[in-house]
Amino acid sequence: MNKSPLKKKIRRSIVALILTVFIRCIRMLPESRVRACGRYLGSVLAFFLSGLRKQAEFQIQERLPGYGKAESRVLVRDMFKHIGYNTVETIRLFSMTPEKRMAMVDTEGIDQFRSIFKRGKGLIAVTGHIGCWELLAAYFSDLGFPVNVVARRRSNKAIGRKITDLRSSYGVVELDRESDGRKMFRALKRGEVVAMLVDQDTRVDGMFSPFLGKLAHTPTGHARLAYRTGAPLVVLSIHRRRSGRHVITVHEEIDRPEGDEAEVVAAIVHQCNELLSSIIKSFPDQWIWFHRRWRRRPPHEKTPE
Repeated sequence: MNKSPLKKKIRRSIVALILTVFIRCIRMLPESRVRACGRYLGSVLAFFLSGLRKQAEFQIQERLPGYGKAESRVLVRDMFKHIGYNTVETIRLFSMTPEKRMAMVDTEGIDQFRSIFKRGKGLIAVTGHIGCWELLAAYFSDLGFPVNVVARRRSNKAIGRKITDLRSSYGVVELDRESDGRKMFRALKRGEVVAMLVDQDTRVDGMFSPFLGKLAHTPTGHARLAYRTGAPLVVLSIHRRRSGRHVITVHEEIDRPEGDEAEVVAAIVHQCNELLSSIIKSFPDQWIWFHRRWRRRPPHEKTPE
């Protein structure tokens, strides 16, 4: 039986209240306690979210050669610690000055990003759930680039507002992936950046393309937008060093071959997936392994995962 609207409303209000208190506590933390708090939060999440932990271990063993049960357990433990640390840092982005946020980051390829942006055709930036991706958006906004982030509509409106407010606090505009298609086109026409996370199997139009060596249903919105607008497309990534500093990398511009829309879209999706897979292999403890990336199977596969 479905829960009544009143019960759902009460539950969401409680979750929003807990989140508000949690955010305030995190923002009050002294700098010296941030990393320890993040690690502790990650350990707590790993302990209570046993289903997600097991799902992550299974997918690691299946997709990363050389990772058995023991290795996958260690990797998942480290993954949750990064999630905890990213959560704490993301919350603290609210109260940081642009100068402080930028001081947390080292960059590779930023001049290439500037050069591509100066063409005046707008820029489509894609990345995955690797490292502290919210800092990635904040950093480019702090540099003075007009950044629009495409996001899904959230069922809990109170939580959604907090995330939107967070992004607005450092100058990032949030666009709804379902209803703001025209705004994406207009943003690119104005020469702005449109950023997307494209590494998950979500309820959007997509196609099957290899991801970490196995066909995975992948969003195609970024590729279609590039094809229809002529805007350049680049893959960005962010990862954390052991010292705690972050590294933002601007990878090479995605090639757009000749052909009809279906051919070009497939080629762009394939290139993005290859690059993201390579990044994940380089920093496997910083990707969200519990997401069921390969849950949907192409029609020709008889046995679903």
